[in-house]
Amino acid sequence: MDAMLKKAGWSCVLAESAYDAMEILVGGLRPDVIFMDIRMPDVDGFAATKKIRQWELDSSLGHTPIVALSADALEESKCRALSEGMDAYLTKPITLERMSGALEKFAGAVGN
Repeated sequence: MDAMLKKAGWSCVLAESAYDAMEILVGGLRPDVIFMDIRMPDVDGFAATKKIRQWELDSSLGHTPIVALSADALEESKCRALSEGMDAYLTKPITLERMSGALEKFAGAVGN
């Protein structure tokens, strides 16, 4: 995924787990968009999103767009992701076109 982002002209920071992502955010990095895998080794993407949204509220920070990534193409899974605080839902395999579309929609630029 990072290779696709770089190919499209975006910089990225990868987190190996939800805990790593929270450490990065709490450490001060404010990304334009967060791509959140639904299935992760420590905490699933739904729980991680909930933690991020609560942290944003507690810290009086703005809303960071979170795009769910999942192999599950069921409409109910997409609805769950959106109802639990994610802003968009992309099914795997992720293509450069779809990823760039999400970035342009939420970050408002062609490259970062």
